[in-house]
Formats: sequence, C-alpha cells, structure tokens
Amino acid sequence: MTPWEIKAKEFANCNCAYGCPCQFNALPTHGHCEAAVAFEIEQGHYGDVKLDGLRMGGVYQWPGAVHEGRGKCQPFVDERADDKQREALLKIMSGQDTDPMATMFAVYFSTCEKVYDPIFAKIEFDVDVEASKDGIAWMAWPRARASRSRTRSRVPSIVRASTFRMASSTRLPRSAAARRRRKGTSCST
Repeated sequence: MTPWEIKAKEFANCNCAYGCPCQFNALPTHGHCEAAVAFEIEQGHYGDVKLDGLRMGGVYQWPGAVHEGRGKCQPFVDERADDKQREALLKIMSGQDTDPMATMFAVYFSTCEKVYDPIFAKIEFDVDVEASKDGIAWMAWPRARASRSRTRSRVPSIVRASTFRMASSTRLPRSAAARRRRKGTSCST
C-alpha cells in the first residue's frame, strides 16, 4: 500500500433535505440520491508525489439510498495534474491504497456499480470555510454547481463546506502541532 495523506477543503451538495437521511440508514428525501462534490487539496502527498493545490471531484447518482448501492460515479480530476498526480488522485478517490473502508472515498465507491472514465478538466473551486461564507464549486464539464444560499432557498438540499484531513491508514499522526491545527477546522474526517 502506498502511504498517502491529504488536508483538503470539501464542498458537497446533494438533493436531500438537510440532515442526509442516507447517513442514518434512512431513505433519501426524494427516493433517490444525487450529489456533486469537490475537493481542493491544501497539502498532500501520495508516496513521494506532491498533491498540493490540486482539485478533484465527482458527480454521483443512486436510484435509492446510498447504502443500497447500484450507484454511478463520474470522477473529475484537475487538468493541471501530471500523469503521476492523476493516477494518485484516482487511487485516492476510488479507495485504493487505503485500509478497508477507512475513508469516505472507499465507502462511497463501494456503493457504485458503474464508474465512468475520469474527466480531466478545469475545476473551479471557491470555498471559504473559515469565514463561513457561501461557497461555490463546480466542474467545468458537465457544469455542476452549488451554492449554500441559492440551493437552500430553491430546493431542499444538503450543502457542506468543511476542511478535513485524511490518510491511507486509519491512524493519523497525533502530534501536538497536528492537534493545534485541527482545532480550527469545521469538520474532521
């Protein structure tokens, strides 16, 4: 297993009412789940491959609840990534080189029966977690866009903006410096 670790900002949006029923083994608000997620890696590596500043994302669709499976996924990878970085990001997003079910990537990919070939595209990302401002993230093709204020006022939806730290192993280093850095985050995984 190649060791990896990322510290990233996440922006996620799904079509369910606030509270994400699928995370509590309930049925989705509208009977199915559709989600768009994007990540901007502040610091990260996959073995000796640096991932700082790169973005990745995906559009997901499940005919029922996420935990029932049969999902579809369209991964997006930052067009700025070189070949080694693209391979690394795809392995992270698909849950490879990870302790079994240790990351959200591994969990969500395990529920997908169809994963489309990745699209290497420009990924716009504008999220300010620390200031709790509305965030907007979208992938250039197809255009998937979400905004906290707009989404909540038009249709019920979950929009989450957070900062998290994740690694290939279920154990993250817990140095005093790492604990101090984590205190300022909105969400940790």
